[in-house]
Amino acid sequence: DMLRNESFKDDLTGLYNKIAIESILHYKKNRADRSKKPFTILLIDIDRINQINERHGVFAGDMVLRDFADNLMRLLRSEDAIARWSEDKFISVLSDCYYFDAEVVAKKIKFFVKEWEVKLDNTILDYWVNIGISQYNMNETLDSMLDRAEVNLKSEKDKANLFRG
Repeated sequence: DMLRNESFKDDLTGLYNKIAIESILHYKKNRADRSKKPFTILLIDIDRINQINERHGVFAGDMVLRDFADNLMRLLRSEDAIARWSEDKFISVLSDCYYFDAEVVAKKIKFFVKEWEVKLDNTILDYWVNIGISQYNMNETLDSMLDRAEVNLKSEKDKANLFRG
């Protein structure tokens, strides 16, 4: 059991890893198809990790990732699953959640990220997040849902880059 549980955890953050969250996504899909209750995913990209790694070292970037994961776990509901999706991306599966409710959650995350300070010596490691949202449409494939989240994330990043100049 211990080995199995460890194989589903991300070593750095302690969150689920990609293998575990894919299993959870399949479970949620099957449940949604039966119950007709939606679920929604948030694909969260932490911006500036590369700059933090280059300027302060990988240890500093790891501090940001761990801090973000810890804060996100406290912010979301216990029935929501959170995983590290890739190097600087996280995914949250919001149970029984419609798109417009997920937008509220995404705004809440963005608001609190401004408050979450990561300090390295006397330096505050500043970062922000972009979030792509996708609600599961009954009987669609998980790949199409994930692709839509990626497209929405890219659109969000493009808008943010225009705004930041």
